[in-house]
Amino acid sequence: MKIKQIAATKNGRLLVIGVVLQIIYLLFSIIYFKERIIAADPAHFLFHISGTGTYYYLQRVIVLFSGVLPVMGTQLGCSIHTAMLLYSINTALMYSLPFILILVVFKDESLAICLLLFQFIFPIKTHYLAISELQHGLIFLLVYWAFIGYRYRQNKSILNQPITYILLFIIMNAHPLIALAFYGSCLLMSNQKTYWHFKDQRVLMLLAIAFFLITRILLATEYETILMTHSLNGILNDYNIYLLRLMISKLIRGYFLAIIVGSLGFYFLVRNYKLKIMLPLIAIVIVNFAFIYLRFHEIGLVETFYEIYLSIIFFLAFLSVALYGVNIKKPLKNMVAAIIILLMLMQGYRTIVYADFYKTRMTIYSKVMSQMAAANIDKAVLPFYKAPMSKIVDFYCTPFETYLLSKIDDDPTNDGMIVTYWLSDTVDIERLKHYNASLIRFNIDSFEVFPFEKYPNFNFSDAPLETLDINY
Repeated sequence: MKIKQIAATKNGRLLVIGVVLQIIYLLFSIIYFKERIIAADPAHFLFHISGTGTYYYLQRVIVLFSGVLPVMGTQLGCSIHTAMLLYSINTALMYSLPFILILVVFKDESLAICLLLFQFIFPIKTHYLAISELQHGLIFLLVYWAFIGYRYRQNKSILNQPITYILLFIIMNAHPLIALAFYGSCLLMSNQKTYWHFKDQRVLMLLAIAFFLITRILLATEYETILMTHSLNGILNDYNIYLLRLMISKLIRGYFLAIIVGSLGFYFLVRNYKLKIMLPLIAIVIVNFAFIYLRFHEIGLVETFYEIYLSIIFFLAFLSVALYGVNIKKPLKNMVAAIIILLMLMQGYRTIVYADFYKTRMTIYSKVMSQMAAANIDKAVLPFYKAPMSKIVDFYCTPFETYLLSKIDDDPTNDGMIVTYWLSDTVDIERLKHYNASLIRFNIDSFEVFPFEKYPNFNFSDAPLETLDINY
């Protein structure tokens, strides 16, 4: 079938536009694969995948979907370079494949539009932190509702389908904050007969609570526990009006395009929902905003994670737009669609410009490793406060980032080099002399040790850890 014929079918124009956008996004993931993977958690996850040939699991099932290609590639013997490229492509497919599933298989125009809005209007920084479990969980949430709507339109039950429960568990297991998005989406869907049969949803909402509690109690990670402890300390001990104002300022300046589209969602909310629905939704937004502040308070400069927490508010706003925007009369609908496509192009340009941040980080690492090579040092621990902090920002995965970068760059003299940043202005190298056969990752108030023997696919230097003065 030709493109013109496809565009003339129901949902055809949206399919053509969506497929074009997804192809562009896949090309983006290929062109900027280094920027997307040699950055914080993706670097850590790929280091584990390439070093062991297995998943980096962390008790979140959704991670199994985002790592399929690099795990398969590594098990087939591919290089780190190829595994990195596969990882970037795989994380792009976490949006592309659900879009096709929602629109082509489940034939849901509204939720396909919501996915595109969420993918191309909201994020900038998290395009480069491509393994965000919360954002992937939100995409699966759209698949969940699309499946429910599809079954209801066929007058078939959703409670006798195993996929209903599998999807619900994956979603509630994805991230601690996913519960806010799930129950927020339930409130929005409660006005939609296509998706909402209360007797069924009552069962699923109770089951969602059970899945969430199982995940939080039995499958919680140490990282989540530490993060929650720090957040509670922030609530009880240290409210900072300056940080709140800074956060709001960054929100307005960084996400003004998403705010424009999200405002349309608020308009639809006010117009179509009664107060008994609006008030719980507002409460969800307030709770989410509190967590956003606490995350911002905790890590300050690391704005990528701040963006992850913001995603729930914009997801719900875009869902409101998608549910009611399809009912706008055609002339106005075409104008709104044209404006949104223009905003997507603007956001795409901003995202590409932001790649310079990650290019700069890799340039800094390359300069550091060149000086290490001149000093005949393979593993260096450096004081973070003497580095250009505003250009590096995320220091806690630098060991994984530098090792991977050394393996794929054009300089054969730095292969296998590891740089570790210690959050200080001096390094007590004697304190670390027992960890020469391990990779060390420093956190704000502790450090973690990753013995080299856990990564049989890699070859590491047996040289001692050293420090040196770097000319940045």
